Amino acid sequence: MVLQLGWICLILGSALFFGSATVVSRANAGVLVPYWTRPEQTPRVSVVLRVVAAVLVALGVTLLAPVVGIWSGALVVAAFAPGAAVFPVHNHRVEAEAAGG
Repeated sequence: MVLQLGWICLILGSALFFGSATVVSRANAGVLVPYWTRPEQTPRVSVVLRVVAAVLVALGVTLLAPVVGIWSGALVVAAFAPGAAVFPVHNHRVEAEAAGG
């Protein structure tokens, strides 16, 4: 049961982080989203989603750590990867629209 709960927390946390990034992307339509600083528009709901996502990923990795061992770090990276991919895709679209394509 602990393993299933760990996987559920990890997957749900990943989905929430992706949702948070999507909310920020939509709030900044037509504007480049910076990678290392705060975007122009940061809806409060995106911050809440991000916090809940981080807690769920941490809980999931903690529950799975006895089974996966050192690969726990890879689980964290895998959980946050889909959300982290939203901003480069967003910025590519904004740049393509600005270039006329």
